[in-house]
Amino acid sequence: DTHISVTTQEDNVHSFGLLLFELMTGKLPESVRKGDSVDTGLADFLRGKTLREMVDPTLECFDEKIESIGEVVKSCVRADPKQRPTMKEVTGRLREITGLSPDDAIPKLSALWWAELEVLSTA
Repeated sequence: DTHISVTTQEDNVHSFGLLLFELMTGKLPESVRKGDSVDTGLADFLRGKTLREMVDPTLECFDEKIESIGEVVKSCVRADPKQRPTMKEVTGRLREITGLSPDDAIPKLSALWWAELEVLSTA
């Protein structure tokens, strides 16, 4: 009995939302028990904890845009896949929030940069 899993665009948007949550908070989406404490996850965020309260303390700087990014995360992980935005809408919204144009997001470094990235990803 073979079961083939098909990933939909809605699944990709959901996964991107989870990744964005992890990047901004440094936390796994699931709550994790750590000794006597619990490292809270996405459920607490969706219940009303702000992204500002959960932001990864190692991020050097962030501003009021963080809550707008939080809204993007929430839209990506909506329970009803039909209510999630498309990736085009997500990237468009993130561009609005950050003020980056598509050209600004493209690395301007030499081809060596790509080689270094590849080496680092296999390390």
